[in-house]
Amino acid sequence: MQRDGDCFTIHEIDARKRVRAQLLPSNDATLGAAQLAHHARSTRHNRCRMSYRVFSVPPRVRIRENIDFPGPVVIEGTVLGDVRCMTLTVGERGIVDGTIKADRVTILGEVSGEIFATHLTLKPSSAVAANIFHKHLSLEDGCLFEGNSRRHADPLELA
Repeated sequence: MQRDGDCFTIHEIDARKRVRAQLLPSNDATLGAAQLAHHARSTRHNRCRMSYRVFSVPPRVRIRENIDFPGPVVIEGTVLGDVRCMTLTVGERGIVDGTIKADRVTILGEVSGEIFATHLTLKPSSAVAANIFHKHLSLEDGCLFEGNSRRHADPLELA
């Protein structure tokens, strides 16, 4: 349904949860996170094991809602809201303004707000202005961090 460089808006979701969407150029769209997550989610049952596709926010896309996705999330665009997921990667041009709650977080872009993560890595290109709660923290040479850092045995319980 989605081609590289394009994004979609949801026109309707019928009673059987089928999605009718229209492709739009990515520079014209502001997408609802709940709408994207509903369509991006792909479950596969394999002996009681569930796997998910990666939920990706491409460059030049701005989401003004919270993202709550049970699998991995990659943000190359802008998210103005909270992000809850299994693993999160904020790309070099990615921006998150809100609370992040994930088991593993890797930041290469900009984040402001709060971060609750078991494993948190700030890469050299990152700029973080946040209060962070973590079990394991890795600050690489060249990262910018302003805020408070608190170690906790289970930081995900705090959020």
